[in-house]
Amino acid sequence: MLAEQAHRTANDLSVVMAALHLAKTRPREGADRLETAMNQVMALAAAQRLLIPPMASCRRDVGDLVERVCRQISLARLAPNGIDLHVAADACIMDATTAWAVAAIIAELLNNAARHAFKDRTGTVRVELRYRNDFLIARVVDDGVGSGRRPDMRQVRAGSGAGVGSSIVHALARSVDATFERSASPDGTTAEFWLHVERSSLCA
Repeated sequence: MLAEQAHRTANDLSVVMAALHLAKTRPREGADRLETAMNQVMALAAAQRLLIPPMASCRRDVGDLVERVCRQISLARLAPNGIDLHVAADACIMDATTAWAVAAIIAELLNNAARHAFKDRTGTVRVELRYRNDFLIARVVDDGVGSGRRPDMRQVRAGSGAGVGSSIVHALARSVDATFERSASPDGTTAEFWLHVERSSLCA
């Protein structure tokens, strides 16, 4: 999906620019800031490589992919801002294209939390990926600003003028016949989606 890739690249470049700006404006911390920026760039590049859509029909452990993507996003966007990330993902061998879509949705939800949830404060994001009764269930929970301060993904429709990231989440969910829900409260936000997975996919 070209829109997803372009949007992700633009967001990644904004992170790099912010890190370099900090290094420029704080010369006494220049060396440390430059090292931080270099580490962020490497993590963003690693996440980009992991999220390249598969070109051939194959199978992949979606749990492993999600853990690896989350690790790189944490290094690039969460940890430098004092945001903790906790990931718990079940192993599930499935079609690589579906695994990629699941990981891409979670990546976009994490990026959304990094941009909007904490408003210059620290906090925690939790990612869960569970296989239960022939369904793969993914949940991204943050303890950020919660309701009334962020775009409502439930209302997103293509061409509605809502955020590009929200549109991408819904498009990716539709591409794998997943159901997406988001709820917010003053204590934070929970985004959840689930899709049916045949037993033949060898989820464990």
